[in-house]
Amino acid sequence: SLDKNPNIRKIVASSSFTPQHILEFLAQDKAVLVLLPICMNSQTPQHTLENLIDSSNINIHLALAKNPKIFEYKNILNKLIALANDRVTKEIVSNPNCPPKILNKFSLQQNKVIKGAVAANPNSSPETLRMLKKLNHAYIDTKLATNRELPEDVLNLLLKSTLPEIRFLTIRNPNVPKNK
Repeated sequence: SLDKNPNIRKIVASSSFTPQHILEFLAQDKAVLVLLPICMNSQTPQHTLENLIDSSNINIHLALAKNPKIFEYKNILNKLIALANDRVTKEIVSNPNCPPKILNKFSLQQNKVIKGAVAANPNSSPETLRMLKKLNHAYIDTKLATNRELPEDVLNLLLKSTLPEIRFLTIRNPNVPKNK
């Protein structure tokens, strides 16, 4: 971890096998290239991530939103949400560990990209997915079509879309019965 090459430090910071004390040490690095994988590493201690949240660097915030454990760390999550940055919010709702309650909350935002990320997340509740389908928005429908946890009624509605690209994406969904 004392290597002069930041790419080597980045590799060490990326590994889930790196001991926490090494991750804590690397979190002091000046190179953002090294800090980003620390932010995303599920083994990075919470207090180390809490020190990084106060950075003014948006890339640090985006990386923290990708951390698999971010939803266990309410203080960090609340600070990320308080940034009210659409890019950070999109990363939060794109995180495969994002809970349905948070996905539902962000499905109510006006931003179609955030709604699309909620639509694509397999953790979104069936109710949230049905509500997003009712918007009948092409971009959101394309994201819904890729969700492997889509309820059958929403799948059927997407299969009847007037837009061929939505039908194409829906047919490729693993939950579409073979006879459709």
